[in-house]
Amino acid sequence: MNPASNGATTVPFCVYAAAAILVSLSSAQVAARDLQLSIVRDGASVSSMILADNPTRAAQLAAFELQRHLKLITGADVPVVREAGPTDGTRILVGASAATEKQGLKNDSLKPQEYIIRFAPGTLVLMGRDKEDFAEVKYGEDDPFAFGTWPDLFDEQGTLYAVYDFLERFCNVRWFNPTELGIDYPQTKNLTVKGTEVRRSPAFEYRDIGWPMGMSEVYNMVTGLWPPKSPQLDEADALGYADLKRKYPGGWQYVHAKRGMNRLFLHRMRAGGVKYQANHSFYGYYDRFWAKSADPKAASVFVGSKPEWFAHGYDNKPPQMCYTNPEFIQQVTQDARDYFDGKDKLQGAVASGDYFALVPMDNSAYCKCDKCQARMDSEEAKSPFFSNGYASDYVFGFANEVARAVKQTHPGKRLATLAYADYAYYPKRVRLESNIAVQLCLHMRNTYATELQQNDVKFYDSWVTKEKDRPIFLWLYYCFPAEVGHGGGWNVFPGFFAHRIERWFKRFHRDGIRSAFFNGFGQEVEAFVTFKLLDDPTRDVDQLLDEYFARYYGAAAKPMKSFYLTVEGIYGDPGNYPRLEGGKILGHQSEEMAWKFLGTPERMADLGSLVVKARELAKTDTEKRRLALFEKEIWEYMKTGPYRTVVVEHLEFPDRGVELQRIMYRQPEMSGDDAAQGREFILETEGSYFNWGGKTIFHKGNTIVGLTDGDVAESLFFHHSQPMEVTARCELGEVTAEGRELRQIRLCWTMEDSQRSRANIKFAVRDAKAQDWRDVTGFLQVDQWEGAKADCYRVLTVSFPSGAVTNFDAVRLIDGAPLAKLYYTRFTEIDVVTGPQK
Repeated sequence: MNPASNGATTVPFCVYAAAAILVSLSSAQVAARDLQLSIVRDGASVSSMILADNPTRAAQLAAFELQRHLKLITGADVPVVREAGPTDGTRILVGASAATEKQGLKNDSLKPQEYIIRFAPGTLVLMGRDKEDFAEVKYGEDDPFAFGTWPDLFDEQGTLYAVYDFLERFCNVRWFNPTELGIDYPQTKNLTVKGTEVRRSPAFEYRDIGWPMGMSEVYNMVTGLWPPKSPQLDEADALGYADLKRKYPGGWQYVHAKRGMNRLFLHRMRAGGVKYQANHSFYGYYDRFWAKSADPKAASVFVGSKPEWFAHGYDNKPPQMCYTNPEFIQQVTQDARDYFDGKDKLQGAVASGDYFALVPMDNSAYCKCDKCQARMDSEEAKSPFFSNGYASDYVFGFANEVARAVKQTHPGKRLATLAYADYAYYPKRVRLESNIAVQLCLHMRNTYATELQQNDVKFYDSWVTKEKDRPIFLWLYYCFPAEVGHGGGWNVFPGFFAHRIERWFKRFHRDGIRSAFFNGFGQEVEAFVTFKLLDDPTRDVDQLLDEYFARYYGAAAKPMKSFYLTVEGIYGDPGNYPRLEGGKILGHQSEEMAWKFLGTPERMADLGSLVVKARELAKTDTEKRRLALFEKEIWEYMKTGPYRTVVVEHLEFPDRGVELQRIMYRQPEMSGDDAAQGREFILETEGSYFNWGGKTIFHKGNTIVGLTDGDVAESLFFHHSQPMEVTARCELGEVTAEGRELRQIRLCWTMEDSQRSRANIKFAVRDAKAQDWRDVTGFLQVDQWEGAKADCYRVLTVSFPSGAVTNFDAVRLIDGAPLAKLYYTRFTEIDVVTGPQK
């Protein structure tokens, strides 16, 4: 196979069609002689697509999509006509129409999400069950807002499924990602298809990949490794959407055009399905029943203060509800009934379709009243696992009371719950009402953590064996390890795990599980494999990987597949991880794990050689562009390693005798790293601060840095219930005969959310003889502050004139925010640059 520069493959088409039939037909399909139908001959159309006079949105979009792909394959324009118009050659019936009715096929004769591909004499039927929505659909690259007219991903759209299955099964088209480089298809001037009937639906009825289902333009961020707002995301966009960026150089037109491309990709991969949603669902009760908000919009929903409905035993705003309070239960019941009666969801409520969620706040600070505490499992409180059963009877007992009441007035409707954290285990004393759906939260990507995996399997099995007739959904954590790295401000070693995905999906298929939500979704290979297994969980992962690498990377497939399998093997092998006391492995990857135990220099060198080999082998422009996109999204991220490398690697001091003391500053442990030459960063004090001596405050971008000249560094920017100051020092050792002068102090920190990641600091040095501390914060100038384009790190620099600060043996940082405890600011570093006195 020789991919052309446009992503196409020039081969005799019939070879691919026959092969697709051999591997794809199942015993459920009609056993009949293959019928052969001509679509294009000698580069000219010998067929017509026929829509009903009043077609559904799904059928309209399906016809546009089929027409587009047939043109890519053959170069011919296959006309789309309404059924009352004249037609020539093979009829391609797209969606329900009078013509399909003559074949005994009506929209309501198909099951939800079911579709059919039928070969009849002179006729190809591509039809599925569609939502009866007949509004006009717009389609075309010149309208970046056309996606607003398309079916919702969770609408019935079986005709679209029929077209996409036909293109894959009988035309050998593949979609690997939503970019301009993500499609592969054969090229031929003669397109003839043959086969027998296909009648099926996607194996999983609920296929939700989270955030991109609404804002599909963020798909590459969700499947990527770089944190939000990283400049590398924009650089990857420039590689993957080069034509789109030229057409729409910036602004909302580009964003919406990209959203349309990504949305089409999700349609093509059959994301969507039944309407369902479950998540933490009571945060809206604060605005409704705790206190009237100062925000006018939030204040508009305030009903009245009901403090007794909230968790007891807390001095300030309670972190949870009181799930045994009868009035609270009555209110939740009424909210559910109102939703099922067609009223709008109230603020903070989570519901979709026939499901209304009952999920506590995302914390374990439960109500301390006697009635609530009596339902807790004291034995489970000792569990070392995140997923346990401490509050299972408590939470599911509450859900039962609501479900029992709702069942009386709304039979057929369901309450959605999570089996999560302290209420993951099957309850011991509570037996759930029949109208409760349960969503199991599984860490299926933490493949190396043997004990965690065993615990997940244990509580999963307890649910599926005891609740065979209950709707069971899945919440699958694909977000790790990247989410941990984003929050901590360091780059992870990638968690490739395609083979473990297959093992879990075989289990889901065995147990009849047909619904999954994904928290995170990838990287790209994992996304491709998962989409395929959602459609058919019996697929073989090795065949899928062979297909992906051969068709996406072409001549460079072998080293690229080796790269993937090597990383997958390193990541998934428990033997590569440090052990905790007792021999267990930490559940989540840490920075030390990532770059001391997994991404070792030797392994990184081996992986780098595979990338070099792939560059050498890549032939076509498309192959080279796809490889460049991989390097930007994956390999550059891995080479970067921890963010601190990005921050300081360009700061060099070539003078003789200059020392760089690099100190890792973090909570709860303060210690040096290898570069600190064994010197520790000593935590001196941690206590409440008591005054503000503010000198200057200035803004750069969205981040505020406050400099203080008082005895302590009080933060003005955060409302902690007990604000704290951290003072820490670095001992530099005895001053030699050459003397010591201070050249620079650099404070580096990373953040995911620059609006919340702020600093309020002072620096001081200790005189080597007198042992007095001298404040040196005044040397800091506003223009010495710098940050990344995408707010992913900050560097605060204090530069010192020659001879200004000499003969000192320690450096002190006073942190008044403190950085080490700020939201999404998990990591800081101090670089102390010294040299011999001039």
